[in-house]
Amino acid sequence: MRSMAFYKILQPFSPVLNRTLCGFRRINFKLFRCVMHKSSSWLLIAAALVTVTAPSRAWEGDPIRGRALFGEQCTLCHTEAGEGGLGPDLRGVAGRKAASTDFAYSPALMATGWAWDDSNLDRFLENPAAVVPGSVMPFSVPNLTERADIIAYLKSLK
Repeated sequence: MRSMAFYKILQPFSPVLNRTLCGFRRINFKLFRCVMHKSSSWLLIAAALVTVTAPSRAWEGDPIRGRALFGEQCTLCHTEAGEGGLGPDLRGVAGRKAASTDFAYSPALMATGWAWDDSNLDRFLENPAAVVPGSVMPFSVPNLTERADIIAYLKSLK
């Protein structure tokens, strides 16, 4: 069955594939179908490996867009200049241990023992109340791309 699916998908491209793969202008497509049948499992494995090993988009955010999103979504509680906000200072948050600055953090966040790496920032920003029950952060960023951009911006704050 898989070989027939490849056959049907690739049939319109058979002249190009025949020239490219075999170096011939005319080749019997039944032979090509046979070759595809033999190699189709390898193609599926290769496609699966590429899919599994492809880098995640979550860590490739745009810090410029992240700054704009930070301004829209985060500055109600956090400031870019450091102290003075309702929330903790986020300068240098990337790589820092959670609840490690002079701020009145919730006991739940202090108990996590996390370091703010990309993965923990992503999970926390997606849904703080679900990831750290008892956290006092009221806002979430459900959109993956927006989270990636905000994380990229946070990583640029020193």
